[in-house]
Amino acid sequence: MEIKTKIDSDLGQYLGHQDEIRVIGFSTDNQWMFSGSWDKRINIYRISHKGAASNSDSTTLSPEFSLDAHDSSITSLCLSQNKQALISGSKDGTIKIWDPQSGQCLNTLLGHKMKVFSVTCDNSYNYILSGGEDATVRVWKVAYPLAGKKSLHNLSFACEEILNQPQASVHVVKLNPSNSLFAAIGDEADIHLWEFPSCHYLPSLKGHRKEIYTLDFHPTLSLLLSGGRDKTIKMWNYQTHELQYSIQTSAEITKLSFNPEGSHFLAVDLDNDLTIYRTHDGLICHNHHIEEGKMLTVGISQDWSLLAVAPFQVFPPKIKIWAFDQKT
Repeated sequence: MEIKTKIDSDLGQYLGHQDEIRVIGFSTDNQWMFSGSWDKRINIYRISHKGAASNSDSTTLSPEFSLDAHDSSITSLCLSQNKQALISGSKDGTIKIWDPQSGQCLNTLLGHKMKVFSVTCDNSYNYILSGGEDATVRVWKVAYPLAGKKSLHNLSFACEEILNQPQASVHVVKLNPSNSLFAAIGDEADIHLWEFPSCHYLPSLKGHRKEIYTLDFHPTLSLLLSGGRDKTIKMWNYQTHELQYSIQTSAEITKLSFNPEGSHFLAVDLDNDLTIYRTHDGLICHNHHIEEGKMLTVGISQDWSLLAVAPFQVFPPKIKIWAFDQKT
């Protein structure tokens, strides 16, 4: 089995934003990369792979669209699995739906009373979930005009649920891979859980001492990673609500991501370290330090072949792309 566990080739850097880059993501097929910034813009890049492997040195990015997206900073982006809809959240309190093929804004969702910090959608693009500064999670139903035909145009969106169990700003809302459950974290120490799509509230996961910045679900097992301001990484079984283990780190954790097999995970911290751990025991396998900037915005492709890093306090703002090597 191939396992990508080391940051290897530097594939270059890409400019285009005028202010700090807040979010980076990839399409599931590694054909597109998208980024959002404090400059209120969304950039969409097309990825070309001239070699046989998507992590070869011949990987290049070319700008496709630059969207004047919102009236304030972009905080979150989500591309539907079928690549038909790009969803953006902003500090202007709105959620926008974009056609990534044309760059056209198709819908604007209003409802959050304050800043929107997180947007995501289910695998079938039947629901959009959002969270924000108003301490709510909202569940939006996507209605298609013709039964069985999922066209981006003429869709309607209805807010079906407003979940107010969180007691502070919600910064991340995330569905598990099977879309049977979703979680929310933010400016409190609890991980909130709901069944999906029923939105039945489940007992929260308690163990962090301070705000939680990031989480990720294991691709096949009932495991959830969380990390944040208390400088710990915690591995949970979200079915039994048991803490599997906790790793003490030297800096606050800003991003966690499992690899596709679930055998390893990536952790990013405020010391600009990217560390890869083994899932079953938390053993460190590899560490890569970024010298530039003060804080990192990181995006990683679903197959763990491409890693994008945008350091804060580097001007002009840039996204650097790395490849993971492959080990057997």
